[in-house]
Amino acid sequence: MFKKLFPIITAIILIFAFSPIAEAAPTFIKHAYNKNTNVYYYSIKGSKYKTVNHKMKLVAKEINKYDIILKQAAKDEHSEYVYYNKLRPTIKYQKGNRISILTKEIWWAGGSMQYICRSYNLENGKQINLKQAFKSTSAYKKANLQIAKKIDKIFNDERFDKNGVDPFTGKTALQLVDAFYWSEKGLYVVYSSGTVGPSAAGHESFKVSNSYAKYYK
Repeated sequence: MFKKLFPIITAIILIFAFSPIAEAAPTFIKHAYNKNTNVYYYSIKGSKYKTVNHKMKLVAKEINKYDIILKQAAKDEHSEYVYYNKLRPTIKYQKGNRISILTKEIWWAGGSMQYICRSYNLENGKQINLKQAFKSTSAYKKANLQIAKKIDKIFNDERFDKNGVDPFTGKTALQLVDAFYWSEKGLYVVYSSGTVGPSAAGHESFKVSNSYAKYYK
């Protein structure tokens, strides 16, 4: 009897020992750099996020420096306004081993407000570039044409040629992208203010067709 049960018990133990265990969701911590509430950034718990955590903190350090300079400039000019350089991060996507954090730098010293966008898109703890978010090189090229047409339509312009290239810069619509992120709906590309539209319009974001992007539910 025990001889018959032993292989069964061994098999059950092996199943539990080698079955994949769902990885715990990463923990995000929001920080105000040097207690400056104009400048926020995220860190993610875990050694595999060390590189991206360092990058996010370095950006926050730089924004903090310019925020101090702008505040002092306003005082020197006896301005009735407070100039600033803010950093605002948002977790756009967190599912399984994929993470998207979009950060918006907001810069103002009179005149139009400027938005500079950056993103940190991770898969298994490693940051990926925009091309890696597409199904293939062919899909990337098709998406470029799609985004170029969207931009031209919104701004009533003919900025891009038939190949989706901007003749003034020699760059494609997707090469001009400042940031991108995943969402529950799919992949979005983001342009900082003044990149594809007027500065006063702020940053612009466009959704890529799910038939081109690696879309994660």
